[in-house]
Amino acid sequence: MKVKAIVVTVFSLCAAASHAFALSSQEIAAFAQGKSFIQNRNVQGYQQSLNALKGTTVAPYLEYYYVQQNLKSLPKETVLAFIERTPNALFNASLSQDFYRYELEQKNYAFIEQSLKQTQSQFLRCIYDDAILKTHPKDFDAARFQSYWVKVATPLSSCLPVEKVWLDQYAPKTVVDQKINELIANLNIGRAKTLLPYVPSDKRAYYQSMINVIDNPAGQLMTQKQYYKDSTRFYTLAVQQWGKSDSTNALKGLEFVRKNQLVTASEYTKLRNLLTVFQAGRKDAIDPLGRIEAIAKNEQTDDVKISGFKLSAQAGQCKNALDYLERLSPKAKEDATWTYWQGRMHQCLGQQAKANELYKTIATQTSFYGFLAADELKQPYSVLASLVRRKADPVAPLTDANFKLGLDLMAVDERNFAHQAWFQGLRTASQPQKNSASFVAYEKGFYDLGIRAAVAAKQPGALHIRYPMGYGKDVKQSAKRYGYPPELLWGLIRQESLFQPDAKSHANAYGLMQLLIPTAEKMAAKLGEKRGSLYDPVYNIRYGTAYLNDVSGVVGQHWPYILASYNAGPHKVVKWIDPPMADVALWIESIPYRETRGYVKSILENVVIYHYQAGNQKVRISDYLNRFYPQ
Repeated sequence: MKVKAIVVTVFSLCAAASHAFALSSQEIAAFAQGKSFIQNRNVQGYQQSLNALKGTTVAPYLEYYYVQQNLKSLPKETVLAFIERTPNALFNASLSQDFYRYELEQKNYAFIEQSLKQTQSQFLRCIYDDAILKTHPKDFDAARFQSYWVKVATPLSSCLPVEKVWLDQYAPKTVVDQKINELIANLNIGRAKTLLPYVPSDKRAYYQSMINVIDNPAGQLMTQKQYYKDSTRFYTLAVQQWGKSDSTNALKGLEFVRKNQLVTASEYTKLRNLLTVFQAGRKDAIDPLGRIEAIAKNEQTDDVKISGFKLSAQAGQCKNALDYLERLSPKAKEDATWTYWQGRMHQCLGQQAKANELYKTIATQTSFYGFLAADELKQPYSVLASLVRRKADPVAPLTDANFKLGLDLMAVDERNFAHQAWFQGLRTASQPQKNSASFVAYEKGFYDLGIRAAVAAKQPGALHIRYPMGYGKDVKQSAKRYGYPPELLWGLIRQESLFQPDAKSHANAYGLMQLLIPTAEKMAAKLGEKRGSLYDPVYNIRYGTAYLNDVSGVVGQHWPYILASYNAGPHKVVKWIDPPMADVALWIESIPYRETRGYVKSILENVVIYHYQAGNQKVRISDYLNRFYPQ
């Protein structure tokens, strides 16, 4: 295999590459074929594909795959030359890391020292330090490494071997002591444990005690043999952690630390308020409203007041509920949520004029509570209607290199690199260029990129780009199957993935409707088919819609319950609706999980916007609070 000669030829192509735009179908095919040739180690076929891509923005990315695959067989000078000729390429950092890590494995220390002496990359700097420690340990810059180490919670992977030497031979005990303290305070317990061997035994015993208390407050907080009254922030943290999992029993821990003077007066007040808020969201709490009312008004935080409002409103105590809202801080009152609920409480007290006055201040907002306020006033969603009618301003030609590269990379299905280029464009491009990029992305069916650019551009008009009706055939087909409005599915997809078909969450949820694999398997079985790829919109929409129908069998055919179940799980919602709450808007605002609460409101807000885009301007958001499907 004449690797070196071929790669040198490729470099000349890269050097001549220009910012070509709008790849031809032949070039798109050449990129796909080139990747296939690389996988099959067909060097001649790869070279032909690369020649076909001459002058395009994606040619270096095809070469990257070739170099990456042959990293261990290519001459190191050849790889280094490629890295140096593509300094701004999105793959440059990862390729450099892989290359120098391999050279370190091969013990090419002199080459590493020569090449990386001036590097600005911390990852590569640690590879350089590793090489220095193996050849010239006296030249190791311990102070420089320490200045990096104190700033990060966990060092980069290439820095871990250097860290071990530094900890063993160079690290000041006081610096390690301070780091452990910071890590525990930030609940990075696992990392803190790894550093315990590097502090004196008395400090080690102290920190281990604190870790035990924070890791298991229910079992450890009140059973320690020794307590440290100068460590109030750690005991505060222990009670906080306990409260998140069991606020009822955490109250015992709170009284214990107060009685034994393990927290300050201000820390006690904060903890009491926190646990009071946690208790307010529990069905099994004993007199949670009474607990709130027992707190002096001047010690009640906004969160406590909001909890007091919700509990009072649920109990029909409108005057008391209004008092909590009126005592919110000026910043909290800026939220339309509490403007709406002040109106509702005035309405409950028979003060309709005052209620209408409050509704009018938010009724033009295109938001969940803006729409509800307009419904109370029986007013049309006039601003939304005007946004739908508003024509987009003339769009300038797209010239931004990052956006153009992102579109080219999307065309050849390099979505990861494409998103990196797109986000770079969002950070650096002008507002007119962001607007132009949103139109081009939308026209090409890259809806997620279009949404991001349109939102960043902040231009009036073009609502169809910010709220695309993507994958219309599949959405309408699935909606029809269950009697759902397609606008509901579009609203959910926008919230879940921004119409990014290859989206993957940290919880391993996939695709447009963010499905877990076990859920998709279950839905596919119910539909009598073998599960398809969750990155395929056809299957993802089909299984996601089936799951909506599935949870409705558990929580009932009521949209707010169904949407909350889609986010938090039907087992949670079953508890939240027992007993049922007549005021559905209040039920939504009382959902214990902040994420789920915002999720339901955002989707219903989206749904109204989609109905207006579809030409149905008779739909009101209140319809979805009271609607049972199918309609």
